[in-house]
Amino acid sequence: MTNEQGTNGERDPDVFSGIDPEKLAVTLEVLGALNQLDEDHPDFVTVRRATAQMFKSVKKARRLVLRAQVADADREVVAATATGAPDRIDDETRGRQMAMTELATGQLIDLLQDRARGGIVTMKTDNFATGVDRAIA
Repeated sequence: MTNEQGTNGERDPDVFSGIDPEKLAVTLEVLGALNQLDEDHPDFVTVRRATAQMFKSVKKARRLVLRAQVADADREVVAATATGAPDRIDDETRGRQMAMTELATGQLIDLLQDRARGGIVTMKTDNFATGVDRAIA
């Protein structure tokens, strides 16, 4: 490894500028010769163990990039929905009061009173297609 000089004239171990070209050439030569060795050969095993961390870090970096891409796409989809938009402000925050009709208010009062008494309330609905009343327990 070659290091650049720090401010005091000595080599700074924290500044990495790359591998010495001669050492890199030897490394590539050794790696090229590995295919002539059996996978059980001690030299092959030593090089495999030494390079395993490199491959793990490459796989990890790829996974992080893919995970970030998926997360970005998910955020875009959620932001495109009415309830997930980052600039969404609900009606109450905007100061709009949720209005209930007089009929709905009366039905709600009846429902709460009957539930407090442990009863079942049958509410009339405007569902003319089925003509069925809805029982609320």
